[in-house]
Parts: sequence; C-alpha cells; structure tokens
Amino acid sequence: MQKDGSYPLYDLVRLTDSVWIMPENVLLRIEAMLENRTNVASWGKLYRRDLIEKYQLHFDDMPNFEDCLFNFLCLYYAKRYVFISATDYHYHVREQSLSRGQDLSKIKQYWLSGIKTLLACEQWMAGMELFQQHPELKLRIKAYFFGIFLKRHMLPVSKCYSLEQINQEIAPYCREYFHEQQDFVMLLLDYCVMQQDRLEDDGE
Repeated sequence: MQKDGSYPLYDLVRLTDSVWIMPENVLLRIEAMLENRTNVASWGKLYRRDLIEKYQLHFDDMPNFEDCLFNFLCLYYAKRYVFISATDYHYHVREQSLSRGQDLSKIKQYWLSGIKTLLACEQWMAGMELFQQHPELKLRIKAYFFGIFLKRHMLPVSKCYSLEQINQEIAPYCREYFHEQQDFVMLLLDYCVMQQDRLEDDGE
C-alpha cells in the first residue's frame, strides 16, 4: 500500500489458467523452460524442504540472477512440478530496486552476477546425468541464462547509455573472466543488444 492509502497497479503473472503438471521426463521439463513456458522467479513458488536439503540447493551469493539458477536446479531434481492459476501473491515492483533500474553504476553487479550464474551452472551440469547424455544442451542452457541477463538488465541500460559507455564499465570484468576471448565476448554482447533493439524498433 502507498503512503496515501492507495494500492499500486500490478502486472498479472499467470502461466496457466488451470492446473499444469509438468512431465516427469526431465528432458521435457528442460525443453519447457527453454521455450519460456516456466518462470524463473522464486517469489511465485513453494518448495519442499526435503528436496532442498537432499540436493543441498541454495541461492548463490550474488545480487541478481540467484533465482534463475536455483529454479533450474529445482526443475531438474523435483519429482513433481506443478503450476496453478492462483494469484495469491502481490509483487510490488520498485524501478530503482537492487535488481532493476537503468543506472550505469549497476552494470558491474549485473555483469558479475551473470558471469557467476554461468560458471555455477557449468559446475552443476558437469555432474548431471542428463547433460552427460545430451552435452549439446549445455550451450542451450547457458544461452537461456544469457538471454535473461540481456533482456532484463543489459537492454534497459542500453536505452540510456551508449555501448561505448557500457563496454568501458564491463571491460575489466570481461578481461578477468574471459582473458584472450574478452574482445569476442564484448563484440557478441554488443551484437545481441543491437539486434534486440532492431527487433523492438521493427515491432517484432
């Protein structure tokens, strides 16, 4: 509730109008995630404590993206994963919260969180049977996380600052994590940003 007693407007996030029980086949579940038929946010979910304890699942120490990796792991390990149409949770969006906003100074936290997510995901997948049987899925999973990182954080910032300004902020961290591939990573990021801007301008 606002200070004046009114309630802010909310976007309704509903993945289904009825009960949707995801298939037991973990490969089909992953495909559903890659097709954006699931939601990576943790605020709209309930988790069994024994599942978390059995597989030692936890939120990694990062300001952003921690729920993306956590929910990917829950999707992989859970025996049953169910979506319902209830809207019992009111989520108040603050545009200048830790995970939002177009401040150039937040680029560092966005970038480091994105890198940590990809590295942690790589470590988890190395021990997962599914990815030993389907190694090609690893790249798709990492591309999926990169897409979330791009859409939620890099694109909004790119609307307010030039790519040159953004690159100047992230160059030290690209160098630290990608070494001799730094220039390629930054070029790829710039290309993705420009392509997405073009699609939005075209109304696609």
